[in-house]
Amino acid sequence: MAKSERSELIEIVDRVGPLFVRLSCFGVAMCPRRSSLSSRRPLPLGVRGGRWSRRGWWTLGVFALAPGLDSTVWTLVCAPSSDAACAAREASGAVPIGHQLHLLGSAIVVVAAIVSLFAFVVADLRERAPAPVRRVGLFMLAALIGASVWTGVAGVIDSAGGAGEVGIAQRAELAAVAGWLTYVALRTARARMGTGS
Repeated sequence: MAKSERSELIEIVDRVGPLFVRLSCFGVAMCPRRSSLSSRRPLPLGVRGGRWSRRGWWTLGVFALAPGLDSTVWTLVCAPSSDAACAAREASGAVPIGHQLHLLGSAIVVVAAIVSLFAFVVADLRERAPAPVRRVGLFMLAALIGASVWTGVAGVIDSAGGAGEVGIAQRAELAAVAGWLTYVALRTARARMGTGS
């Protein structure tokens, strides 16, 4: 499997503002964790929901924690796709364990995003959300899965010496993640308005 290009983008940005990037990732990781994992309320923001909504929020919390690990514990020490010496170090196993685990963190982010979105889509179907909400959820799920597969295939092609256009695939995947988070925010606002919270 190819190395995560998004992680390498963080490594490149780290040269410009390492403290800002790490604090941003850590902050993003802690906000949902605080509201969804450690709160005594069943769901953040007082939104009531069924079993599938709770699963969606829990996996969103997992999604939030993984970038925190990637930016603090499992950091890349160099960018193997743009630095031949780094690629050689990585192939020989001469990079720290955190560098090697960085791919795991990236995989956790993608899987948690897809599982969370799937759970919210199922919740919308079971809770009989309005048709436009269900359609947006299904569209975002298809977009996220499609962009994630595209990024993986592009990474494999790129690592084999071809032109996989990983950067374009990454941007599509990040746009799909942004769309998923927007969808979750909108469905939460709709649910709150419906309950009068």
